[in-house]
Amino acid sequence: MSEPVDFKLGKLAATKPFGVGTMATYSVGKLPAPPARVHYGHGVDLPIDGNDQYGDCVMAGTAHMIALWNHEVAEHLSVPTGQEVVEEYFKLTDGADSGLNENDVLHTWAKQGLFGQKIAAYVPVDTNNVLDLHAAVAFYGCSMLGIAVPESAQEQ
Repeated sequence: MSEPVDFKLGKLAATKPFGVGTMATYSVGKLPAPPARVHYGHGVDLPIDGNDQYGDCVMAGTAHMIALWNHEVAEHLSVPTGQEVVEEYFKLTDGADSGLNENDVLHTWAKQGLFGQKIAAYVPVDTNNVLDLHAAVAFYGCSMLGIAVPESAQEQ
């Protein structure tokens, strides 16, 4: 049996963007119903990107999103290396290993850019609405979800 890995927990409490509705605000009646099933990411490498040493899970998630988008739409955006993910994380936390929240990172990604790229927009998804989650993945390729993982779950 291998030694347990002590992952660094880093997601901060969620916040919602000011003045922005949820996915349902922009999709209900405007987009078709999402398909019953989609599965993205077959064969996509999603490395730990420093999250075994630092609380950079949100930043690792951004790198994973770029890799997934590249795979699904045959883009060739530069996927950051693990070192680049860690460097960007410490840049956003002013050098502290303090964690980040998704909204702040997505806002920065849209307004200033991350890894030399910007996203066009982002919108919160009601995590209690499974149809919204399905729509986000089906129509936009992925959804960034943060969860609070108790340390007791690290070995499961």
